[in-house]
Amino acid sequence: MEGQPHEAHPHSCGAGWCRGGGDRAGAGRWTGELLKHCSSYQGLDISATCVEVCQEKFGKDPKFRIGLTDGNSLPGVADQSVDLVWSFDVFVHINDTDVEAYLREIARVLKPGGRTVLHHGSAGGAHGGWRSNLTTAKMNELAAKQGLVVKSQIDGWQDGGTFHAAGLYEDIITTLEKPGHG
Repeated sequence: MEGQPHEAHPHSCGAGWCRGGGDRAGAGRWTGELLKHCSSYQGLDISATCVEVCQEKFGKDPKFRIGLTDGNSLPGVADQSVDLVWSFDVFVHINDTDVEAYLREIARVLKPGGRTVLHHGSAGGAHGGWRSNLTTAKMNELAAKQGLVVKSQIDGWQDGGTFHAAGLYEDIITTLEKPGHG
């Protein structure tokens, strides 16, 4: 499985979403790249510290907003209002029951034709690394249950002459799409 993580580029502090182009926050590793491609950006994290770090880094950008989440919902995000949800290094650590709750929320907020790019485990935690119990098959099942269609699943991507693995523990990057056109 080789390809690009997604045409819109990578993620935020931890996770977030974009309008006009989305992501759970963390410390802002991908946020700067997403801001280049979004007309507006909203990040969420369960950690007040991560929210503060991202606010310090990106708060002057008028396209940027960040807030707290309870760990399985996307508060303050209107139905069918988001073009892209991006999450990296989040879903690798949450178990399938929380993944199911997030996918329900992602399906709610995505516009028809909108996409989500999710970095997640594939082996149900078999390789350690504080990985979740999620497998690729379970991700696909949970996505289908929410009406989301798997567009691609890759274990890394090529950038010039360098291959970048999705993670150290057989992680996968899945791109899902909400059917329809916005």
